[in-house]
Amino acid sequence: MLKTTDYSILVRVENLGSVIKFNDVRPENTGTYRCTKRDKNNNIVTEEYELTVTPTPSDAASPSVSTKYAPYGKSVVIECNSDLSLPVEYSWAKFGLQMEPIYDRVRHDV
Repeated sequence: MLKTTDYSILVRVENLGSVIKFNDVRPENTGTYRCTKRDKNNNIVTEEYELTVTPTPSDAASPSVSTKYAPYGKSVVIECNSDLSLPVEYSWAKFGLQMEPIYDRVRHDV
C-alpha cells in the first residue's frame, strides 16, 4: 500500500516520455522504475531500471546497463530505448504509482 510519503519522492522527477529526469536526487528515489512502451501495432514491452542513490560520488565499477548510480543531490536521467515500430508511447511507474508526463501525450515519432 502506498503511503503519503511515497508520492513526495516523485515531486522532483520529470517524466519526459522515453526519459525520466531526477532533479536533486535523494536516497528515497532509490528503487526500481518500470518503463512500458506501446507501438502503433499495439506491441507492448516493459523494462525495469534500477536506480541506486549513493551518499557520495561512487567510484564503483561500471554498472550493468539497467542500473544507474547517482550521488545525493545531483540530477540523473534514465532513458528507455525502443526497438518498436514508430510511433511509440511511453509510461513510467514506481511502487505501482504511475508517473504523469509533463505534457499531455507522450509520443516518440522520430
